[in-house]
Amino acid sequence: MGITVAEYNNATGQLEIYMKLFSDDLQAALEKSPSDAESTEKYFQPRFYFVVEGKKYIPGYIGEEQENGLTYVYFEVKHFPKHREVKVYNAVFFDMFEDQSNIVNLEINGQTRSVFLNKSQPAGHLSF
Repeated sequence: MGITVAEYNNATGQLEIYMKLFSDDLQAALEKSPSDAESTEKYFQPRFYFVVEGKKYIPGYIGEEQENGLTYVYFEVKHFPKHREVKVYNAVFFDMFEDQSNIVNLEINGQTRSVFLNKSQPAGHLSF
């Protein structure tokens, strides 16, 4: 199971995100990608994004760190609009594991909404 936490920063207008994944799973996924410095970002771009009012917002990769078999991958979306309806798409590892599920927690203005995603439902809507 992957866990994603996204928080809207009112001061900067950015969406600050981290994804907590098992390191072994991430390494296996990246081994299927070209082995260059941008392979992590290239893996996530088509599999993880937000849609607000029909516009797609692809998180930019910042970096990652490992701790006790987990990898924390950090992203940001600059100029993310605060909106009442946000669609989130997170298909990370769905191409590798049939039973993979991902939870996304999104916080805007102190309100947190969560969505549970799996291979048959890779996208969900969050209302604030």
